[in-house]
Amino acid sequence: MTAEDVEAVLAGLDPEQRAAATAVRGPVCILAGAGTGKTRAITHRIAYAVRSQAIPPTQLLAVTFTARAASELRSRLLRLGAAGVQARTFHAAALRQLRYFAPRVLGGAMPEVVDNPIRLVSNAAARARLRTDRAELRDLASEIDWAKAVLATPDDYPKRASAALHGIVAGGAMYFVNECDFSICSETAAPLDNSSRLRLGTSRRSSSSARK
Repeated sequence: MTAEDVEAVLAGLDPEQRAAATAVRGPVCILAGAGTGKTRAITHRIAYAVRSQAIPPTQLLAVTFTARAASELRSRLLRLGAAGVQARTFHAAALRQLRYFAPRVLGGAMPEVVDNPIRLVSNAAARARLRTDRAELRDLASEIDWAKAVLATPDDYPKRASAALHGIVAGGAMYFVNECDFSICSETAAPLDNSSRLRLGTSRRSSSSARK
């Protein structure tokens, strides 16, 4: 690829975008508002790195938040001549890596990925002989997510929930054992059968409350 081809990818960029695009080594932080050309600067930076042979395309990964944005990134990179660069959502990229490394770590196939934990929560509630409707199941799943996010253990959950103003009903509480992530657990995965379950008290939470 000629020097003209490399420089062609910078055509139409303003000075700030050009500075970002040509900084192919080391971290670069772009602070800009909506519609100011952040994606343009990022895609041209990737394309410039590929065209200038600073970084092989197979060693580049562009990540974003939504599948639609990832698709847009791939389209732009192809138009800029950066074929071979992967563009994925954060979750898709992480799942791809998990599927690659899990067999090496676990010694076998990884557990089934559960897109929606509601079924698992529903089955756990049924085993605890607790009747729940769809809204309450969503509340329970949300509570599990919150507890994971704040690293609350089964032993300190009641205290942590009370401190966060979760409105635990007096005389009963919801406890959980969360030794693995519900998002990757499967009831059919033998190593994980008993490691994730709910123990539900006789009283339910009155409602979802604001979390601190």
